[in-house]
Amino acid sequence: MNQENLDHQSTHYALLVDPHTGQEYNLSRLATAIGRSIASDVVLLDKSVSRQHAVLYCIRGKFYLEDVGSTNGTMVNGKDITGRTQLSSGDEVRVGITRLLFLLIPDRLAPEKVQIAQDPTVPVEKTASQHAAASKF
Repeated sequence: MNQENLDHQSTHYALLVDPHTGQEYNLSRLATAIGRSIASDVVLLDKSVSRQHAVLYCIRGKFYLEDVGSTNGTMVNGKDITGRTQLSSGDEVRVGITRLLFLLIPDRLAPEKVQIAQDPTVPVEKTASQHAAASKF
């Protein structure tokens, strides 16, 4: 995992939320494919969505959406996008006729860092967010 991804994960959780169904899509990758294909990271069962419709990128902790040649286009806050468009928390994303909300949720555990032990016989302590991730399993 590169530093860009670590920086993004340590400060926010990024989600796409379908307000109609309540479905949440965690955006934990540097590039998240959106489309109708089962090979997509975010699969939308909507005939107006192309198999490979759009890609959402995380670059240096900022999120960008790009249409990848879809038939019906991609919109952010009611405007067609033509290139990479930066997203802000609360933006409405339309992929075909599917409406999604882009949200950044602060990771309240991120500021809590624990010193890592230097002595190999002493158990290594983790950051609070690593503890939280480990406790989800």
